[in-house]
Amino acid sequence: EEEEGEGEEIDPRTLRRHYRLHPKGVGVVCIRKEGLQPGMFVNHYLGEMYSPWRWYERCDAMKKRNPNQELPSFFNITLERPKDDVRGKDTVFVEAMHECEFASRMSHSCAGNCQTTVISHEGKLSIGVYTNAKIECGEELCWDYSCVTESEKEFRAAICLCSSPNCRGSFLSYAGSSTFTAVMNEKHNFLHRNAMLCRACSEPLTDEDLALLSDYGIRDSALNTLSGERAPDWLVKWASLILRYVQLEEKLLPEALCNLPMQKGVKYNLEGAKAETYGVVATRLQNIVVTLDKIKYFLRQPEQSDKPFMREATEADIIEHLWTGSESILVRAIGALSKACGILKNVPRRKGSRDTRAAVVETSTAPAEVLPPKVEEMDANLTLTTTEEPMKEEKIEEEEAQKEASQGEKISDEIVTTTAAGTTTTTTTTTKKKRAKKRTTRKAATRARALRRQR
Repeated sequence: EEEEGEGEEIDPRTLRRHYRLHPKGVGVVCIRKEGLQPGMFVNHYLGEMYSPWRWYERCDAMKKRNPNQELPSFFNITLERPKDDVRGKDTVFVEAMHECEFASRMSHSCAGNCQTTVISHEGKLSIGVYTNAKIECGEELCWDYSCVTESEKEFRAAICLCSSPNCRGSFLSYAGSSTFTAVMNEKHNFLHRNAMLCRACSEPLTDEDLALLSDYGIRDSALNTLSGERAPDWLVKWASLILRYVQLEEKLLPEALCNLPMQKGVKYNLEGAKAETYGVVATRLQNIVVTLDKIKYFLRQPEQSDKPFMREATEADIIEHLWTGSESILVRAIGALSKACGILKNVPRRKGSRDTRAAVVETSTAPAEVLPPKVEEMDANLTLTTTEEPMKEEKIEEEEAQKEASQGEKISDEIVTTTAAGTTTTTTTTTKKKRAKKRTTRKAATRARALRRQR
């Protein structure tokens, strides 16, 4: 064979050393002189298989081990069971980093000449790579990775320079973009999602729910546990409620995309919006299957209950939550107000003020009769005083001021009586100054108290 090959000319197009520039793939070139026709089988995409929960656990471990790595080195692809299968949709992840065929080393192109397809042979599913265009000898084989990431950092690092006319600039699609969340922000926000959880735990599972799941291909493979038993009803109910939103989004999203302003020179038409909606719905369905797998893994852990984690609150539960419980809203509100006003364990209480901690205990036993205290006065030490306590401090200050004034008058009178005539005038003047100073002090104290009341 070597001797026969020595006389043959080597096509220079097959000696290519430069490939499309991007951080993934090593380049695969067609060396057949006649090239490859559209629809020809190229290779199997083989690798190690992971269930969804195991795959995401692996990805988290890789990110923790290499936190500064901008773009992980991965060659994975998802193998999805078609919804037409009797057992319904399911998803596994194929990692081709270590055990693989050359198909996993093909480069990305936004206008690829190959594509991947799920094929079935002897009851087993696999991923095959096929050509979708005529490929000449020496031409590089490429395909669109169609990868999605929720990390903007990864998205910006996944640079694509395939030089095709419709190059997107990245071989990753950014799932965090607000372009496809117009319907979700209005119809499926945080409150809607929590309401679905409450409904799933409180409403019964119906035949209509099961029929809806079956229509979208979510059947035994996604809903059953490893032992073959069906997942808890509340989990199946939740999946059906999510599907109802997917139905609504599939109906409303095309119009929402058409109404978006032009972005980067692109304006959606109805056909393009429907194509994008098809991809969004496919992603939603895959996410439901992946989430079900994660929850089933969690529920089969030792001592883990599969009962509904929510129930409708009774009247007693509501009263305890709002008023009587040790962690009720009222108790926490009074505690926060006390903390803000400086009533802490190590802060001495002002004379005449009420112990707010005692009020908290009283409130927990009789919520209907005790009202939260009103802030009427706040001094420099930020001590809380309620309307039920008399303003004793003001009276004490006035009485002390009067005593000091009367003592000053007595002292001055004694001096006037016992001293000579020339000294009497001086003493009288001094006494008047002291009295004026005390009156000024009292007026300042009165103004200060008025300002504290206003605060």
